[in-house]
Amino acid sequence: MVPNFDPDSLTFGWVTIPQWPARAAVIGRFWSLEKKNWQLVLGSSLPTAQKIFPLQVLYSQTLDSTEKFWSAFLLERFYLDAGLPAQARQWRSRALLLRSCDFLLLDELWYLAMIQRDQKAAAILWRRNSSLQLSDARDRSRLALLRQTLFLSKIDLPSQGLDSYVSTLSLDLDDLWIGTWNGGLARLSLVSGEWLVLERPKTQVSPLRLIKVTRWFVYAFKEKGFSRYSKVTRGWKDFTYPPNWSGLRIQSVSVQDEEKLWVAHLGQGLWCWDSGQWSLANEAGVSLFVNSVVLDAQGRQLVGTQDNGFWIRDSGEWTEVKNGPTNISAITPSPSGDTWAIGTWGEGLWLMKNQTWQRLTTNDFVTGIDWNGENPWWGSVDQGLLHGSQHLSSLGVRDGLQDAGVTALVTRAGRLYWGTMGQSIGVWSENDDPLVYR
Repeated sequence: MVPNFDPDSLTFGWVTIPQWPARAAVIGRFWSLEKKNWQLVLGSSLPTAQKIFPLQVLYSQTLDSTEKFWSAFLLERFYLDAGLPAQARQWRSRALLLRSCDFLLLDELWYLAMIQRDQKAAAILWRRNSSLQLSDARDRSRLALLRQTLFLSKIDLPSQGLDSYVSTLSLDLDDLWIGTWNGGLARLSLVSGEWLVLERPKTQVSPLRLIKVTRWFVYAFKEKGFSRYSKVTRGWKDFTYPPNWSGLRIQSVSVQDEEKLWVAHLGQGLWCWDSGQWSLANEAGVSLFVNSVVLDAQGRQLVGTQDNGFWIRDSGEWTEVKNGPTNISAITPSPSGDTWAIGTWGEGLWLMKNQTWQRLTTNDFVTGIDWNGENPWWGSVDQGLLHGSQHLSSLGVRDGLQDAGVTALVTRAGRLYWGTMGQSIGVWSENDDPLVYR
């Protein structure tokens, strides 16, 4: 009679790691000539401290990469349990050289950012491994907190004597211009951090509706009129609106040259301001409710209305771009100029290329748009920040953003700046251009 053969009774053979493979997303079974020693290490009879030396021997003796990985992995776990994070990190580094493991990468990121407080090194490592896939809910929570710690910050306006309700933002190379709901106006150098507060907030609500910056001037649009600040003389000059205007209904301003502006007014239509003179540009009677105007490379006016869709004005001739959204809130060209991001009030975000529409979202209320490369970012009243064209992603309350809505949005070299109602200015730096910021 042939005796029964039990392969598990051999002193060598298959070793199965019982606890970590699912969480680490790495195969937890391998063949070893040291099966008996592995059973000793993985068993519960020995205290953790007495398992460390046999594991180090197993790591040094094996030539199998899987066995070597699990030796380093378990040594990292045991040293963490013993309260020795520096030694644990040494073994974590060795394990990561042998196998890509998102769970261990998260531990390394956490160690750098939260223990060593080396956020620069952690951010660099994150950007190299930004698509971590984690199955454990606790790991995902740690990842969310880590991401906030590394990339979310705030520009506090009350510390500069400004109110925290942002009405408008504008970029001028390395300078961020800020307008607030109570009439504050300031410039922040994004390079030096130097502030220049040009106007303090009023004691009553008096919104600074829009800021437009040219090479020589800063135009500030207010309720009763608008003012122009000279960068050279540092003096102000005031201008008036046409009769029966409210500056609070100015929705958009586009600069053609230093003293020629195109103004979209909700109720008065499209106007041109040229060296102090106003003229109405609604030749076709398209709509008096104009939300956005932008100039394209040919000098044409791209016009978004509240009630009549999207139009192109070229030398007084109006052409409708049909089959698109009706209530348009914002228009912004891509860096290449061949695609336009079109935000709406309740109809989501659209892309337009060669007068053909592509709808990205369906029901968000878009308050601001800017581009990071060839993908748009846009701010929403209640959905935070959204990004992408083929694959959408978002930043919201779960990512640490304050639930205060987005009132304005600009980007500089991949870094996002957005205004809020009552929470000053948020900053997200995950997509920074390394040539600019490091």
